[in-house]
Amino acid sequence: MDAVYLVFVENVMPVGMVGLLMSAVFAATMSSMDSGLNRNSGVFVNNFYAPIMGKNADDKKLMRVSQFMTMVFGIMIIMAALFINSLRGLSLFDAMMYVSTLLQMPILVPLFFGMFIKKTPDWAAWATLAVGMLVSYIVSFVLTADVVANLLNLEVPFTGREASDLKVLLGVIGHLVITGGFFCLTTKFYKEPVGERNTELKEFWSDVATPVIEEEGQDETDRQQRDMLGKNSFWFSVHL
Repeated sequence: MDAVYLVFVENVMPVGMVGLLMSAVFAATMSSMDSGLNRNSGVFVNNFYAPIMGKNADDKKLMRVSQFMTMVFGIMIIMAALFINSLRGLSLFDAMMYVSTLLQMPILVPLFFGMFIKKTPDWAAWATLAVGMLVSYIVSFVLTADVVANLLNLEVPFTGREASDLKVLLGVIGHLVITGGFFCLTTKFYKEPVGERNTELKEFWSDVATPVIEEEGQDETDRQQRDMLGKNSFWFSVHL
């Protein structure tokens, strides 16, 4: 479907419409990108810089730090895009799995383990993320398929597909054992929170345990939307 879309745009649409379409594509991309950059810089400033590095910083300084981190995150995204573009030997699916192993797994480990292991210090999440990034680097650039083949004394090297699958498998195992193990070890440094921090944690876990109750009348609204969508789809299929 993606190929059909590109062929249609290139061969059928007039030149002016192609330019308008490209402008719309760039506008949609930029709207998502700047929202993500602002969100990430805000998370960094509010959750790391302000409570740890800049406890006495005023709003003006926090704004400057946020602007600087927006630029840093933008450069990191560009570098990541160039790196993914260099992986021309991989298919799109393999590239997505590659990025998932490198970035998403280190993030998912503290999120998943944190739902079950609550008695960890406040720094456990970002420290586990740092360890996870190190594990991803080792799996991607140090413990390659050729190294594994030599360790196993294999006469026939791994194929490209097998090497890609092996990288994902080693990443998952490494994060579950090493990254997850590190998160569990942080419980040794846990100290019972007191004061305002204790209240915040109790409120957080209370919110997590609170069930989400559906608003009354929502079923009727959903039914009306489904009914209207079905009628419109039927009308267009008959008349077009």
